[in-house]
Amino acid sequence: MEIGKELVLLGNSGFLMKHGGNNIYIDPFMLPATDTKADLILITHAHQDHYSPDSIDKILKSGTKIIASRLCEGIEKYQNVKILEPGQSSSAFGIKIDSVPAYNTNPSKLKWHPRENKWMGYIIEVDGRRIYHSGDTDFIPEMKKIDNIYAALLPMGDTYTMGVDEMIEAARAIGADITVPIHYKMQLERAGGNWKEAEQKVRDSISSARILEEVKP
Repeated sequence: MEIGKELVLLGNSGFLMKHGGNNIYIDPFMLPATDTKADLILITHAHQDHYSPDSIDKILKSGTKIIASRLCEGIEKYQNVKILEPGQSSSAFGIKIDSVPAYNTNPSKLKWHPRENKWMGYIIEVDGRRIYHSGDTDFIPEMKKIDNIYAALLPMGDTYTMGVDEMIEAARAIGADITVPIHYKMQLERAGGNWKEAEQKVRDSISSARILEEVKP
């Protein structure tokens, strides 16, 4: 599983993973019309920039499987849906998928991703390599127990998740071979921040940092 080739950033927290002839989407959002239809869609939580029915409809085909968190309103309209909670697991196409907690601990952010919502990140194991998509979260204690990670996909947009400094702490605790910042350009721009400066700080602070260019499927 090569980052930037078989796992590509679609924007925000969205990714497309290609494996064994299958297309696996994670948190697809603001997608154009595409012929790259989904065999599996993973949804970390119910916010509209992660659970986007408009984007799901553009990549849906007969037989598409969906794994999602609780509280995704209207998801029952789709077929082949499995709802997970943190600590539960699933699999598809020979890929193991473990759900892990994702929530806010910063008092100013607790309303965005309360722990009681049981929203998630995922650890996806492909060909012996473990990819951790954290979902929307702060640097939570559970991250210190996550190990043997090939690529950690971590937010740093601040307003709703970890900011840059906290993400750097989390990345060091996880110790992944590759750390990819996600979920920050729109968030930092709206808050008056500079996402290019944030990227450079990550490069300077984490030797494993990899900044991905956004692509469209």
